[in-house]
Amino acid sequence: PDILEFTNEHFTIGYVGRLAAVKRIDRLIETAVHLSKKIDFRLLIIGEGSLKYSLEKNVNESGLGSKILFAGARKDVRRYYPHFDAFVLPSSNEAFGLVVAEALYAGTPCYVFSDAGGPVELVSMYEPDNICASPEEMAKKLFHLSMETTKDTGKEGRKATARLFSIEKMEESFKQLYREI
Repeated sequence: PDILEFTNEHFTIGYVGRLAAVKRIDRLIETAVHLSKKIDFRLLIIGEGSLKYSLEKNVNESGLGSKILFAGARKDVRRYYPHFDAFVLPSSNEAFGLVVAEALYAGTPCYVFSDAGGPVELVSMYEPDNICASPEEMAKKLFHLSMETTKDTGKEGRKATARLFSIEKMEESFKQLYREI
């Protein structure tokens, strides 16, 4: 199916990244299993990697094949962030998490696990409640987000947080550090 058609009119969770062990997509799928008991949703997984086939098998065995789409590698990922109701990075020990900054810049709520490393710092700057200890907790928080009926007022704050990590800001930080040395 067309990616945007797949997500249309559903609570949509997005993931962008490699399908590799460190990315812990298994936790994202476990979160989806818990969430499926509460709401109808769609999970869009954008990326390629060595675990693709085993992850697809896991999804099909869980009975969630119609709710989860493996969209493959895309060069235009930034266009999808605004269509996500939530972005989840299930990684453990991630160095920075550029995809989190990209999702924040799009104004999308971001969720990470407490052992994610750098992404925890990014998310804690604006939405510390979006840091989860387990797939069950992640599913509970995503469920609550899906039930919110008020307009998302945090979009501009997320964008402002992401702008702290713009190329221009990072360049200036490195220049300042170089001057101090």
